[in-house]
Amino acid sequence: MTANIGFIVPNDAMHEVAKDALAAHRDIRIRVGLMTEAGPIANDLIEEGAEIIIARAETARTLKDSRIAAPIVDVPITISDLIRAVESMKPHGTKIGVVCFASMIYDLDWLGQLLGVELRKYLITHSDEAANAVRAARDDGNDGIIGGGVSVMRALEANIAASLIPMGREAILLAAQQARQIQSAMVQVRERNILINTIFDNAYEGIVTTDAEGNITSFNLAAEKLTGIRRASAIGAKIDQVWPALQLDASIRIDQREADQIIDMNGTRLVCGKAPIVFDDRPIGAIATFQETARIEKMEVAIRKKTYAQGHVAHFTFDQIIGASEAITDAIEVAKDYAKSPFSVLILGETGTGKEAFAQSIHNASRHADGPFVAINCAALPAQILESELFGYVGGAFTGASREGKPGLFEVAHNGTVFLDEIGEMDYANQGRLLRFLQEKTIRRLGSERNIPVNVRIVAATNQNLDELVAQKTFREDLFYRLNVLSLTLPPLRERRGDVARFVDVFLARYAKEQQRQLSIEAAAIRSLEAFAWPGNVRQLQNVIARLVITAKQQRIGRAAIESMMKAGRRNPDESRKVRRIKDALERSGGKYADAAALLGVDRSTLWRWLKNYRIEEK
Repeated sequence: MTANIGFIVPNDAMHEVAKDALAAHRDIRIRVGLMTEAGPIANDLIEEGAEIIIARAETARTLKDSRIAAPIVDVPITISDLIRAVESMKPHGTKIGVVCFASMIYDLDWLGQLLGVELRKYLITHSDEAANAVRAARDDGNDGIIGGGVSVMRALEANIAASLIPMGREAILLAAQQARQIQSAMVQVRERNILINTIFDNAYEGIVTTDAEGNITSFNLAAEKLTGIRRASAIGAKIDQVWPALQLDASIRIDQREADQIIDMNGTRLVCGKAPIVFDDRPIGAIATFQETARIEKMEVAIRKKTYAQGHVAHFTFDQIIGASEAITDAIEVAKDYAKSPFSVLILGETGTGKEAFAQSIHNASRHADGPFVAINCAALPAQILESELFGYVGGAFTGASREGKPGLFEVAHNGTVFLDEIGEMDYANQGRLLRFLQEKTIRRLGSERNIPVNVRIVAATNQNLDELVAQKTFREDLFYRLNVLSLTLPPLRERRGDVARFVDVFLARYAKEQQRQLSIEAAAIRSLEAFAWPGNVRQLQNVIARLVITAKQQRIGRAAIESMMKAGRRNPDESRKVRRIKDALERSGGKYADAAALLGVDRSTLWRWLKNYRIEEK
């Protein structure tokens, strides 16, 4: 077992006492040596692993003066030790001189009265003063002296009766306890230093600290890598000599924090922050932290991707698009070509033709596939909310805004794709903001003056005729040309009737499994489905199959059930009257949705929902 504590005693008698007292402390190594031999003995103990040295007063003082590389613990003088020393001197007389260091003395007057003797103290500050103190005690008429080893030695040399103040068991155990407390504190300091050094050396940032005189006290591995300055040569050197451009010593003089400074170091741009290290209201040093601007940009990308873009994932791929008709296979081949380019894509098609499925497939086949896929329905939100959703806002930008602010969907989609569904329903003001983004590739949150660069690809979709909207001045012509770089028109289901059976098989299997039913469909029933016009396209067919699975009374679905379902799905007279009212309001307002909504007594979002539910196309 390694001896972590060394104990130096002056003679063999004390060695036996200490050995007996410390029998249970196997990690304390005891050595015998006079005060003059203490230095070499202590160094030997340290080389053998001792971290703390225990010694009596004279020896301890000598070790401290010689600056031994370990803490020194004094063995205390207990009352019982003094009593034993006094009792041993009583046969020589009642006048006893006490020659020792001040740290060894208790209330001698009280102790003398208790023991029936007169105790006179002769204090020394160094062992060299012991001879003079002994002579002074003799000249004062003392019958003898008590003291430490050196004092007793000098007394005996002068033929004066002397007795050594013993080192009792209690004193030895007290010294051992104090040594263990120091050892525990040293372990904690080492652990803290290891922790701090580990943090420093594993930090992504370069970290440099100095003391109050500008001497470098720490220089981590990242600092060495970023600056090209060797850490071994930097530690202890003056910061203004090692790295004068940093001007870290100025932080101590002016006692001021500086942040986000750009420093050029051997052609590498670093973002640097500096601050004084303050203790008891005075600067005792300074710290600088810095990192590459390029790394900050990469971290920003990673944060956007992992924090903001969670859940924004495209699930569809081209392999999952159902259909083998010429119309759909041609559309897939064109979309695959578009996916390889960085340009915006405009997907046209009736409601329910699968525009978002194509948008997701284009994203997953593009160079942006590893980035987020963020979709938003432009018709679902009022203009002001749509603006904040797209571009984000800073805290307190408007009433009800979050205090922390919120990133917009363009920001969330950095290095990915933004799918703008029903782009034809976007209001004119937001069309202008979208155009500016497409031109500048930067966004500015509401309430902010900071432009944020964003790299996204735009895929837009609509079931409206944008040429007509441009002619009616409800859709910006310049935005139309920006979006319509690559145009893809999806065929309606009525133009790909051969794919109806494939959709039926897929939807029937999916919903039957969900409902835990075993169902099939007759060929005649499928022919009836193929003959239907499907104004709602694939989405309408999907809804029909879902209702059939839920309501089917027999295991095999026949033609009659299909025709009954399709008849029940036709609009009732009340719905037809409502559709006529909506169309009339649109005609009277000249196609202006806000005016039409006012005529109907509803808000604009309700009108948009009606138009979508009843599949009304404004002419």
